[in-house]
Amino acid sequence: MKKIFTSLLVFVLVLPLFAQNEYQPSKGNLENREWFQDSKFGLFVHWGVYSVLANGEWVMNNTKIPIKQYEKLPSFFNPIDFDPDEWVAMVKRAGIFIFRLRSFHWSWKRMAYFYRHKW
Repeated sequence: MKKIFTSLLVFVLVLPLFAQNEYQPSKGNLENREWFQDSKFGLFVHWGVYSVLANGEWVMNNTKIPIKQYEKLPSFFNPIDFDPDEWVAMVKRAGIFIFRLRSFHWSWKRMAYFYRHKW
């Protein structure tokens, strides 16, 4: 046990010797950092079949719902009142700079909607 601890301690102490000392970010990297700092406020919405149960996107796993039961959910997920233009208008009014709406689940069919706009 002492050998393992000593080896680990030596490894942790020697590791910084191999770190980069002369990193110089590129012009593009610096511009991207500036853009990110200026963005300030973003909204990521995960919305899909799992939303029907209002218990997060890992609901099937966390609550151990059998696949046969979970397969019934898509018939209940019918966002007929979904208006992406209305959502984007709300996002703009709130001052949100990045908006990402993801609607998929790791199982079965995947559907994704990505919207990003620089206002």
